[in-house]
Amino acid sequence: YKYSTGDKGAALQGARFCIRYADPDVSAQVWTLTTDATGTIKLDLPYTGTLIVEELEPPAGHLLREPAIWEVTVAKGENKRIDISNERKPGLIITKIDEATGERLSGAVLRVTKQGAQEYQDVTTGADGTATLTGLEPGWVTVVEQKAPNRYILDQTPHHIQLVPHETAELTIKNRHKPSLKIVK
Repeated sequence: YKYSTGDKGAALQGARFCIRYADPDVSAQVWTLTTDATGTIKLDLPYTGTLIVEELEPPAGHLLREPAIWEVTVAKGENKRIDISNERKPGLIITKIDEATGERLSGAVLRVTKQGAQEYQDVTTGADGTATLTGLEPGWVTVVEQKAPNRYILDQTPHHIQLVPHETAELTIKNRHKPSLKIVK
């Protein structure tokens, strides 16, 4: 049974496993199976013995568990269940606000770069002033504004934040309004 860490009721579909007998003399058969919508793989075994269960690929949005290999011994007439959890990949919510009023700002383009990597992802804040990213890799990321919201000064200050498995980090970035002049005659 495959579930999300911290919530045993949250079944995970799409985890791919390789299952084989530890002793190839018992059977050389190898099964590559994927968890279904209920988070389970059910396998009728031709023989009793010790099996090696190896997770090959985690479910979408989750991290591969380390170690990814388990041993289970099944005796005659016995049904065994292995419960294996995976941690959800981190997420990030970036909120842009007016420095003076706290009003949320839409239209800011922000670049999110994993530290030590060349790849990046650009996101734009929506009507609620936020940009949400999910399924990120754990570690440190840097967020830098690429385009300021209309009527605001671009803030190219790098903002560093650590992403932790099974958590959604939050970052608030402030913008200053562009100076203006209004002449009333």
